[in-house]
Amino acid sequence: MTSNRILQALTPNELSRLRPRLTPVHLAQHTVLCPINEKIEHVYFVQAGLVSLLNVSENGDMIEAAIIGAEGVVGGIAAIDGVTSDTQVTVQITGDALRMKVSDFLEACTSLPHLRKLVNQHIQILLFQAQQNATCHALHSVECRMCRWMLQAQDVMNTHVLDLTQEFISHMIGVQRTSVSMIAHTLQHAGFIKYSRGHIEIIDKLALQEAACECYNLIKQQIDMRIPARSLDHANSGAIT
Repeated sequence: MTSNRILQALTPNELSRLRPRLTPVHLAQHTVLCPINEKIEHVYFVQAGLVSLLNVSENGDMIEAAIIGAEGVVGGIAAIDGVTSDTQVTVQITGDALRMKVSDFLEACTSLPHLRKLVNQHIQILLFQAQQNATCHALHSVECRMCRWMLQAQDVMNTHVLDLTQEFISHMIGVQRTSVSMIAHTLQHAGFIKYSRGHIEIIDKLALQEAACECYNLIKQQIDMRIPARSLDHANSGAIT
């Protein structure tokens, strides 16, 4: 069984053609999958976990442009003739993926138009995320942005408990750690979340959605529209073991 939405959307025959080229791999936290400005060697169909596309400044400061979870593929830009990564791609929350060599991936995208279409749809999602994140950073409060990010992370991980430090969140939304600490305290006092060192438990998702900016719903709508989640029975029809 695969939990990756792109692979779930393929027919059993299409998936069977990919299966020999897919290798299960563990995604350890902080692993850099694609260093910035380096050749893309592999693509990763994420099964679980959270991967960030990071813009990195000359002095090493980072800010997140987009995230990839089980809805997408890391390195898919190679499908439109990209040979290097223009962002640093880092595993932020531990998970698993199915890895494929870029040469095999490009061949598969040529021979399987349905796969290529799905990959292009995911690239559009990433572009939309990057554009929406730029708007969000410019127009919305830190509290709204933090709520939006936690909701996105919960959707990607499909769990209400997130292993996230305040320092990590501060890097992702581009603010000081002290700001994250104050907002986490406020949200916990309001009963939206429960926070302990390195762990955030979402207690009231509806309240968190009301506190978040509209960017959360806009990004979620794009993902669900372009690569809809499939039923368990459909996913099992092309199981990868």
